[in-house]
Amino acid sequence: MAQSSSSFNKDAQQALRALKQQLKVTQSTTPTTSNAKNSIAEKRAVDTPPDEDALFKQAMSGVQPIKQTDVAIVSSSKPKKPTAQILAKRAAAVGQDDFSAQ
Repeated sequence: MAQSSSSFNKDAQQALRALKQQLKVTQSTTPTTSNAKNSIAEKRAVDTPPDEDALFKQAMSGVQPIKQTDVAIVSSSKPKKPTAQILAKRAAAVGQDDFSAQ
């Protein structure tokens, strides 16, 4: 790439070169992929949670059960037969048929 066509000034180019050198140094100090896999496996082995029963007991510590006296009583009774008053209200709501006027 020709320097005359570069849109960066000399200071920006020097800063980019310095950053590139720093990145090369940090990449050489990072562990290889096999070492990284081993370290991840070791972390998982150390951080394994206890079994599910122990987790459940820990989560439920301090929880109080619901009192059975506060439960609503549900009775399944048969529906009542409509009274004359209810039938009259229904008939008034529906209205008369227009066919009788013809």
